[in-house]
Amino acid sequence: IVFLLITVLFLGFYAYMLARPISYGMAYHNETEYEGGVFEGTMKFYSDETMITSNTNFEEELESRYYYKDGYVFFTMAETDEAYDEEVDYINKNFDEAKGMPFYADEINAFRLVATEGDGYMTVYTCTPAIVFAIIGGVGAAALIGATCVSLILFKKKTNCTEKITDTEAYVK
Repeated sequence: IVFLLITVLFLGFYAYMLARPISYGMAYHNETEYEGGVFEGTMKFYSDETMITSNTNFEEELESRYYYKDGYVFFTMAETDEAYDEEVDYINKNFDEAKGMPFYADEINAFRLVATEGDGYMTVYTCTPAIVFAIIGGVGAAALIGATCVSLILFKKKTNCTEKITDTEAYVK
């Protein structure tokens, strides 16, 4: 029963981590080679709607705010809370138009961010820690499910054997 409880709790946590829209606190990373060098960029999103961006084009990390809606992350330009609320209001009212703007909205899920930069050019940022978690968590989930099944089978066999012994003793008497 303990294995079953642990397995159910782990599977619930594992499903949540795989199905969430953004991998909060984990780095989405891109490395692209160009003729003149290498571009390397990293984005980290946090649940308080802030993000940290660092790349080879900037000397310092940039902190900004974002807004998530229906599989898209919008990189807001607002500098105050009021301006942010107005921008979010605009996005909600004009979602299709806003998501079509280059450098403003990108598709995102727990494993990757696809930045569309106009003219059909895309840059993909991969969240490697989320992928590693999915693989290791899948192996862990399989092991927990196996251990739970084995323990339930052994428990059932022990229960059946005890009942048979009890029935045999009653028969002998």
